[in-house]
Amino acid sequence: MSVERESPLVTFYRFFPNGRPPQPADRSAVGTMPTRAFRYCEAMTSASAFGWYLFPPMRFSFVWDGGTDVIWNHEGTDDWYPLTSAQYPNFVAHFNSFAPEEFRDYCPPFLAAFKEPGIVQIWTGLVGLFVPFLLFMGAIRLARPDSPWARGRYKDTPRRLASLEKAKRREERFRRPIIRAKIRFQELLAGRPDKP
Repeated sequence: MSVERESPLVTFYRFFPNGRPPQPADRSAVGTMPTRAFRYCEAMTSASAFGWYLFPPMRFSFVWDGGTDVIWNHEGTDDWYPLTSAQYPNFVAHFNSFAPEEFRDYCPPFLAAFKEPGIVQIWTGLVGLFVPFLLFMGAIRLARPDSPWARGRYKDTPRRLASLEKAKRREERFRRPIIRAKIRFQELLAGRPDKP
């Protein structure tokens, strides 16, 4: 007996005004999987069917020199720009129109080149909310004492600064056992780094 889900498992919210909507993954990897793999490799087709395809909101090109420098250009311009961090065109004004006062001008970049050679971060402009338990865990993660939200919230008065110090001590007390358990689990799987 199958149970119909009343609400969607994931809901996407779009920050950029245009762009292709997310698409559920399919078993053929949108037709890019070799035919033999599609016909005979159940593991590959099953793995390809999970998740979502996310697309950038505009066309752009990169040129990487093999070192740390990346230049880019986007649709609507013939010029090439050095890439360190770049905003989606006209997004700062759009973001500031709906962001709370303390977060204005802190909009996330569309593209960012890392210090490591050849690595570029691309933000699709999408935020996906799914499974209520994971939403709760995400809220806890965002509300950690060193998060941008906390730094903005606790900066004004001595009482708030005392609250921030209390939150930092509490986070250290609760987080330390979690980190230890994570390290033990990783060592269990991969072995301790000091052991051959």
